[in-house]
This record gives sequence, structure tokens and C-alpha cells, in this order.
Amino acid sequence: MLFALADRLVLILEGRELRFRLRKPLPLPFNGEILALLPDGPGVVAWVQSADGKRRVFLLDFPRRTAREM
Repeated sequence: MLFALADRLVLILEGRELRFRLRKPLPLPFNGEILALLPDGPGVVAWVQSADGKRRVFLLDFPRRTAREM
């Protein structure tokens, strides 16, 4: 599961919670199901789908703990 509130994005995997600072805050809270996670250099590309069916793609930078929507 992945969700965002204001300027924070939270990824929950196997009971672990990983927090990232969003480079650009989302206009609305977002709660989504992870469709795919793919490695991209030092980060991970996350494809997610919200309850209303909209899809979003985020680049999660693990070393810096930042995220941006693509």
C-alpha cells in the first residue's frame, strides 16, 4: 500500500513503513494499491492505482528518502 498526505508519501511493505518527502505536494490525499515496483538506479519506480481507478507513477529515491510523481 502507498499513501500520501500533504508533502509525505508512505510506502507499506510487509508491515514495514517507509516514509519519503514528496518534492511537489499532491493536491489531495492519495491512497493506492501498488501494481508494480521496478528498480531504477538508486531508486524504485512505483506504479499505483487509487480506489477510484486512477493510476499514478512515483520515483522513490531511497538514499535521499524523497519521492516525485512522474
